[in-house]
Amino acid sequence: MGHISKEGNRLLRWLLVGAALQALRKHGPLRSTYVRIQQRKGNKIARVALARHLAEVVYHVWEARDRLHRVFKASWSFGGELEPAHGRDFRIGQMIGQPPPVF
Repeated sequence: MGHISKEGNRLLRWLLVGAALQALRKHGPLRSTYVRIQQRKGNKIARVALARHLAEVVYHVWEARDRLHRVFKASWSFGGELEPAHGRDFRIGQMIGQPPPVF
Protein backbone atom coordinates (compact mmCIF):
# COMPACT_ATOMS: atom_id res chain seq x y z
CA MET A 1 0.00 0.00 0.00
CA GLY A 2 1.26 3.46 -0.79
CA HIS A 3 4.60 4.49 -2.21
CA ILE A 4 8.02 2.91 -1.99
CA SER A 5 9.75 4.32 1.07
CA LYS A 6 13.40 4.14 2.05
CA GLU A 7 12.47 2.08 5.13
CA GLY A 8 12.36 -1.17 3.18
CA ASN A 9 15.14 -3.44 2.02
CA ARG A 10 17.59 -1.43 -0.11
CA LEU A 11 18.64 -4.43 -2.20
CA LEU A 12 15.03 -5.33 -2.95
CA ARG A 13 14.29 -1.77 -4.11
CA TRP A 14 17.40 -1.81 -6.30
CA LEU A 15 16.41 -5.15 -7.84
CA LEU A 16 12.85 -3.98 -8.50
CA VAL A 17 14.05 -0.84 -10.29
CA GLY A 18 16.48 -2.95 -12.32
CA ALA A 19 13.67 -5.32 -13.27
CA ALA A 20 11.51 -2.35 -14.22
CA LEU A 21 14.24 -1.07 -16.54
CA GLN A 22 14.48 -4.49 -18.18
CA ALA A 23 10.69 -4.58 -18.60
CA LEU A 24 10.87 -1.29 -20.53
CA ARG A 25 12.85 -2.95 -23.33
CA LYS A 26 9.76 -4.70 -24.71
CA HIS A 27 6.50 -3.18 -25.81
CA GLY A 28 3.59 -4.17 -23.62
CA PRO A 29 1.43 -3.09 -20.70
CA LEU A 30 4.39 -2.34 -18.41
CA ARG A 31 5.98 -0.04 -20.96
CA SER A 32 2.70 1.76 -21.61
CA THR A 33 2.28 2.27 -17.86
CA TYR A 34 5.80 3.71 -17.71
CA VAL A 35 5.22 6.07 -20.66
CA ARG A 36 1.95 7.31 -19.20
CA ILE A 37 3.58 8.14 -15.86
CA GLN A 38 6.74 9.53 -17.47
CA GLN A 39 4.74 12.11 -19.42
CA ARG A 40 3.16 13.42 -16.23
CA LYS A 41 5.86 12.99 -13.58
CA GLY A 42 9.24 12.52 -15.26
CA ASN A 43 11.70 9.73 -15.92
CA LYS A 44 12.99 8.91 -12.42
CA ILE A 45 9.58 8.89 -10.75
CA ALA A 46 8.20 6.73 -13.55
CA ARG A 47 10.97 4.17 -12.98
CA VAL A 48 10.18 3.87 -9.28
CA ALA A 49 6.44 3.78 -9.99
CA LEU A 50 6.96 0.90 -12.40
CA ALA A 51 9.11 -0.89 -9.79
CA ARG A 52 6.26 -0.52 -7.29
CA HIS A 53 3.84 -1.86 -9.89
CA LEU A 54 6.08 -4.90 -10.38
CA ALA A 55 6.12 -5.44 -6.60
CA GLU A 56 2.31 -5.47 -6.64
CA VAL A 57 2.27 -8.02 -9.47
CA VAL A 58 4.70 -10.28 -7.59
CA TYR A 59 2.65 -9.96 -4.41
CA HIS A 60 -0.59 -10.93 -6.16
CA VAL A 61 1.06 -13.90 -7.88
CA TRP A 62 2.40 -15.13 -4.52
CA GLU A 63 -0.98 -14.54 -2.89
CA ALA A 64 -2.80 -16.49 -5.62
CA ARG A 65 -0.29 -19.32 -5.28
CA ASP A 66 -0.74 -19.36 -1.51
CA ARG A 67 -4.52 -19.33 -1.89
CA LEU A 68 -4.37 -22.23 -4.36
CA HIS A 69 -2.12 -24.15 -1.98
CA ARG A 70 -4.59 -23.64 0.88
CA VAL A 71 -7.51 -24.85 -1.27
CA PHE A 72 -5.65 -28.02 -2.27
CA LYS A 73 -4.52 -28.57 1.31
CA ALA A 74 -8.14 -28.23 2.51
CA SER A 75 -9.40 -30.67 -0.10
CA TRP A 76 -6.78 -33.23 0.97
CA SER A 77 -7.45 -32.92 4.69
CA PHE A 78 -10.14 -34.96 6.41
CA GLY A 79 -11.79 -32.02 8.19
CA GLY A 80 -11.99 -29.83 5.11
CA GLU A 81 -10.92 -26.73 7.05
CA LEU A 82 -8.81 -24.12 5.32
CA GLU A 83 -5.44 -23.76 6.99
CA PRO A 84 -2.93 -21.07 6.11
CA ALA A 85 0.10 -22.48 4.32
CA HIS A 86 3.01 -23.02 6.71
CA GLY A 87 0.81 -21.99 9.63
CA ARG A 88 0.64 -18.28 8.77
CA ASP A 89 -0.54 -15.85 6.12
CA PHE A 90 2.10 -14.07 4.08
CA ARG A 91 1.80 -10.31 3.77
CA ILE A 92 4.00 -8.02 1.71
CA GLY A 93 5.53 -6.54 4.87
CA GLN A 94 6.62 -9.98 6.04
CA MET A 95 8.12 -10.87 2.65
CA ILE A 96 10.41 -7.86 2.25
CA GLY A 97 13.88 -8.92 3.29
CA GLN A 98 12.94 -12.58 3.55
CA PRO A 99 13.16 -15.34 0.96
CA PRO A 100 9.93 -16.17 -0.87
CA PRO A 101 7.79 -19.01 0.49
CA VAL A 102 8.50 -22.40 -1.03
CA PHE A 103 5.58 -24.69 -1.75
